[in-house]
Amino acid sequence: RTAYYTTGDDAWSHGAMSSFPFAAFMSDQDRTYRAGQRGAEEWYRAAVRPAAARDADGNLMLAAERQGDQIGIQNALWVDGSGDHWTYGGSFGDIGNLVLKRDGEQIGRTAWPYGVFTVPEDDSAYELTQNLQKIATGDPNWRRSTAASTT
Repeated sequence: RTAYYTTGDDAWSHGAMSSFPFAAFMSDQDRTYRAGQRGAEEWYRAAVRPAAARDADGNLMLAAERQGDQIGIQNALWVDGSGDHWTYGGSFGDIGNLVLKRDGEQIGRTAWPYGVFTVPEDDSAYELTQNLQKIATGDPNWRRSTAASTT
């Protein structure tokens, strides 16, 4: 398809949703255009996986951090192969969990793929595993990347 945009300081953001209700609305970073500029985008390119989303300038956003006795994560659950299109997940269809280990021993678990853990304030080696799954829907965009486990 062909789309036309105004030029200048106006920023445009694209989005795509492949099916409802099990899909997830994918976003794109804000973009400005020059007169005569041409471009092309490919959405849902494999491999779709968890990663940090991008801000309006195209920089990766903070997805996880430790503050004192808190360790938290809230990344984009699905980012396509371009790295430019991302979603925090759909209203239905995304399931998973987090497992947190301290010095090799499990100390926390959530029933969803994001969250915050309270940890001792002293230094330790931590390992966080995010398990993520997309429930099968028949949507061809989600047949290639249906699950991911990231440590």
